[in-house]
Parts: sequence; structure tokens; C-alpha cells
Amino acid sequence: MYDQNRQKSGVLEVIEDLRQLKELQTKIQRRESLAALGEMAAQVAHELRNPLAGVQGFAQFLIEDLPQGHIARQYAERIVAGVKDINHIASRLLEFTKPIVPQFSDVDLLELLRGEIELVRAELAKKDGAAQLILRLPAEMIPVNCDPRLIKQAVLNLLKNAIEATDKNAVINVALHWDLLRNRVRINVQDNGIGIPKENLDKIFSPFFTTRTKGTGLGLAVVKKIIDLHHGDIHVLSVPGKGTSVIMELMIKRYA
Repeated sequence: MYDQNRQKSGVLEVIEDLRQLKELQTKIQRRESLAALGEMAAQVAHELRNPLAGVQGFAQFLIEDLPQGHIARQYAERIVAGVKDINHIASRLLEFTKPIVPQFSDVDLLELLRGEIELVRAELAKKDGAAQLILRLPAEMIPVNCDPRLIKQAVLNLLKNAIEATDKNAVINVALHWDLLRNRVRINVQDNGIGIPKENLDKIFSPFFTTRTKGTGLGLAVVKKIIDLHHGDIHVLSVPGKGTSVIMELMIKRYA
């Protein structure tokens, strides 16, 4: 800046925070990519199922015609098992790509979570160790306008991931927090599992991305889709070797 005598009198520095804009651009790009991928994947899954049904049918005929213990019968049984696995993936893919219309209603989020936690405790008890599932809830009711079926599905998917990422000494925390200033409620699912490498954090919501040999890679993609349908947000914090925290944010009142 210069004064009236055209002498330099100072410097004006303007700093603009572009993080929110870049995050929004990333979200839009991801949604556009998922929409295109969804159309293609749905078509592929649909076209796969017809020939798969034929392969399974002919293999089943072989199983019925061949005697027990015959090597060809064993091969046919493996073919049937493989076709069933592919069919399962195709079914999950079609489920992911089909349009979902949320059925919104006023829900007591505390009661919804208590019911789902009891189901998961039974699964966690199968780990032969000191596995714990800790539920941290505020005393008062949290009314949320949401689709309870979809929110249950999202929470169960996160809990299933947490169980699979931990060993027999698992400690899984599920907590609810008010954010009154932003009119939101946070559901935090935290585990002490293997964690997620930093280079994978940007990929975890992409369909079919998985590091597990038996995973389909659709669990977190479905959770992201559900939260987007509720106009919420989802964030993942993870430290390899120490654990992962997944935070879902929902509007306390329905988004208009």
C-alpha cells in the first residue's frame, strides 16, 4: 500500500480458506463418479445373473448324476459354491445401485441404538476373550427425523466392521453427542482394531474397495449412501495399529 506521496506505507495480505470449497468439490466429484459407476455396475450385475443361473443349473445336474466321492462331483460342487459367491456379490451390487427412498419419521435415537447394541453384543460374545461393547448415551431422548431402518443398517455395518477389525480383546465404543449449535447429533463408533493406513482413507467409501479377503467392499459405501440420503456427514479418523473412529452426523430436524 502507498500513501499520498506514493511512498510504500505497508502491505495488505488477504488469506482465503478454501478447504470447505475443496471438500465440496471432492464430494461432488465422488457422487458423480459413483452415479456413473452405479449405472454400469447395475447393468453388469443384471447381465451376469442369467448365465450364472445356467452354469449353476448344469453343475447341479452333474452333482446329482455323479456318485459320492467322484472327483468330477467335487469339481461340480466347487463350481456351484463359486457361482453362489458371485451371485451374492451381484445381489449386493444391485442392492447398492438401486434407488432408495427414505421413509422419514420421528425416531428416539437412544432407543434405536439400545436395541441394535443388544444384537451386536451376542455376536461379540463369540470372540473368545474379554471383548467389550460400551454404549455411551446422554440421559435425555434425542429425537431425530430419519429412516430408522436405514440408520439401523448403517450402524450395524459400522459395528460389523469394528468387530472384524479387532481381536478377542476388542473394545468398541458407541457414543452419541449433541451439537446444538449446528442442530446435529453425532453417532461415534470407535474400536481398538488394526486401523486404516493413511493411503487408504480416501478410498474406503468407494464400492468394492476392501483389504479383506472375504469382504465385498460395499459396507462403507452403503453407509455413505445412507448418510448422504439424510443430508448428513460421515468422517473417519484412524491410526494404524491403534484403531478407527467413524463419526456419522445427522440433522436433529429434517433437512428442508
